[in-house]
Amino acid sequence: MERNHTPATRRRRGEPLALLGAAAALALAGALVEAPAASASSSLCNPGCSAAADFQSLGEKLVVHDYDSDGKGAIAFLYNNYESYTCKNTKGYDAPPVTCDYEFKEGSPVSYQVCNLVDGVAVNCSGWREDKA
Repeated sequence: MERNHTPATRRRRGEPLALLGAAAALALAGALVEAPAASASSSLCNPGCSAAADFQSLGEKLVVHDYDSDGKGAIAFLYNNYESYTCKNTKGYDAPPVTCDYEFKEGSPVSYQVCNLVDGVAVNCSGWREDKA
């Protein structure tokens, strides 16, 4: 038995696949557009963890915690593209951490460390941590 496939019947049979392919392409494009930017976040503390810092690459924030009840404070140093920044927490142990907000180029390298702050001098510092803005 011979089947009669006219151009009209061939087109109708292919339409659902074409529509399905188009819908899949649109869904994939939407997922790519709505995907959040990659972000890195890291934390470190000094020896004894009496001071700590968290770097949040989404928004370029450095959060400094003072975990020592000595009333002296904590300080973090941050470098980005040969520029240096400091973020001090002199509020004390019972206060919330201090957040310093920066604006760096997306994906640029940063490095930071955290120390105790005693009479305006950074002591008992952590090593350096590297991350990306």
